[in-house]
Amino acid sequence: MAREVEYIKKYGKKTPIAWAELGECGCKWIIRECPYCQQEHIHGAGNTDQPAREFLGHRQVMCEQGSQNFIKSEAVKDNGYIICEDGYQ
Repeated sequence: MAREVEYIKKYGKKTPIAWAELGECGCKWIIRECPYCQQEHIHGAGNTDQPAREFLGHRQVMCEQGSQNFIKSEAVKDNGYIICEDGYQ
């Protein structure tokens, strides 16, 4: 079942949050369920010499051409998403 999409509102736009976990190598963020297409995506998190959390934040979507957009009118896909660490307190 899909996770409910959460948003951050900035500059009058609603941008969805993409929850991610750090990969085993410590150099990639893994989004298990994209808020747009509900597929898995991977974004870079630097290398072992750089803190991975510095690579969180706004990113463009990684959805494949033609994938279904599960977010309808609530956010524009061109806004991308905000990568946040899942479970981080």
